[in-house]
Amino acid sequence: MAHRIDEKVAPGALQAMLGLEEYVRSSGLEPSLLELVRLRASQMNGCAYCVDMHTKDARAQGKTEQRLYTVAVWQEAPFFTDRERAALAWTEAVTYVGYTHVPDEVYQKARQHFSEKECKGIQVMAVPPVGEIVPDFVLFSTEGARVRISDYRGKRNVVLIFCRVGRSESVRNLLRDLSKWYREFVSEDAELFAVIQGERHKAGDLNRSGLLPYPVLMDTEGHVHDRFGAPVSAQDPLPMVCVADRYGEIRHVCRAGDPKTSCGAQEILDWVRFINLECPECGVSDWPA
Repeated sequence: MAHRIDEKVAPGALQAMLGLEEYVRSSGLEPSLLELVRLRASQMNGCAYCVDMHTKDARAQGKTEQRLYTVAVWQEAPFFTDRERAALAWTEAVTYVGYTHVPDEVYQKARQHFSEKECKGIQVMAVPPVGEIVPDFVLFSTEGARVRISDYRGKRNVVLIFCRVGRSESVRNLLRDLSKWYREFVSEDAELFAVIQGERHKAGDLNRSGLLPYPVLMDTEGHVHDRFGAPVSAQDPLPMVCVADRYGEIRHVCRAGDPKTSCGAQEILDWVRFINLECPECGVSDWPA
């Protein structure tokens, strides 16, 4: 794959990733376990660079070749402890949340070996960073339509707005502003999705009010929010936005209302336009699936 974007264009994205790394290191999890989790999440996310990096790091820590070769099939291999198996199962569940919905038995097994803070640390490592492919998921809209996000791959740029239903001024302002700019997004071959975590009837009322011209997807239990590292509690109300290109690659992540990042409707639209400018000769019919 050809180089697409210089990290210098969006230095805040790298700083955000480094902030996640600092949190994980302070979670209490041992470094040897962290590398196994990083490696497995990288394999599942299809990031060759990350797999190469974390394999080298794990080997430098003393991991045996046998364990490195079999981490992708850990369920069938006898080389991992019960604690490592619980961590790997939790990693897989939250990485493929759109399919697994994080079963209760996986969570309970993880809690037998890890505190809530440690579980969160493992979960954060599975969050897809800028440069990786948007994890697939399936949700229903407030209108009852079944939406699979990978169906838009090869067709349109995608903007995901993760937020809770509530009284947050940041949420209302961002959703309102994006609605005003919606025609501009459509003209740039982009589709917007508001991914709402909260009570279904409240999200339905929001959509019926005519405020949002774009689809509203219900993530009632917050599983998809978890997968993307988006806010899921009333104490963390700032909406998070994820911009992905037509190939499904995550290009930009920001938090609306955060003074450290620019995440207004205009800035989000500028990112979509920048993505399109990278391939001005491409028509929709030319985009690969």
